[in-house]
Amino acid sequence: HKTRGLLIGFVLTAIAGGMLMANDAQAYQIKRVVRGTTNLATGTEVGSVDLTASLGSEMLNLDHTIVLITNSDVDAADQREADVFATLDDDHTITLVRQRANATQDNIEYQVIEFVSGVTVYAGLTVMPDPASGTATSGITVDKSITLPTSIDVRNTFAVIKWKSYTTTTAAAENEYYTFSCTFTSISSNLSNKLRIQRSESGANFRADVAYQVISFGTDPDIAVQYGSTTVSTASNTATVTSVNTAKSVLFMTYLPNSATNGS
Repeated sequence: HKTRGLLIGFVLTAIAGGMLMANDAQAYQIKRVVRGTTNLATGTEVGSVDLTASLGSEMLNLDHTIVLITNSDVDAADQREADVFATLDDDHTITLVRQRANATQDNIEYQVIEFVSGVTVYAGLTVMPDPASGTATSGITVDKSITLPTSIDVRNTFAVIKWKSYTTTTAAAENEYYTFSCTFTSISSNLSNKLRIQRSESGANFRADVAYQVISFGTDPDIAVQYGSTTVSTASNTATVTSVNTAKSVLFMTYLPNSATNGS
């Protein structure tokens, strides 16, 4: 049995000049991208990647840099093995974290993107606690608000999250315990200083560490972010956005199961 789910997404568009292709020193030009692959070996909870050789003599400016990863576990039957997040520990080191010490190997692809200037990155880590007992569908265990250091313009800002899970979800009805979404709230005149991180429900011992990155492009008219949500109550659904140039746009999306029904 499947139930409805909520998709929450951001569409980032470079309207003019080409954010990835500009030859002049535009404010939002990408300075460099460092890509690579690594793994968390069997029995490894925490690993690191030293980027020094790829960066040369100039290390990263963390205020203008984000890290994105994708990962696949060799034999993951447990969220504690498969759920991995990455942080930039310093100006040349990626740290990769998962929970289970006796986990199987996890293969990871990473991209570190540094902008020339004009972009501000707010990165942090928060804990989604578990209820003392039973199941919770409200409160801080399922709905947490992060206060950012300053207000951002939601028309030029998007967020990405990854997390580490502490307990295996052995029942199908528990899969929403470790499915998170993020969006901006308390929006006034297109400004917000609140990042909301949610899950549909939580149970005893189902806490999680959530790493977030908020990427703000200031107020430049050449960058546009569209954000919104849609409900998927059947096999598929279509969300309509203002027409974009797909060669200069990217979609970031999170998924929030709507209820505690098996397979949601």
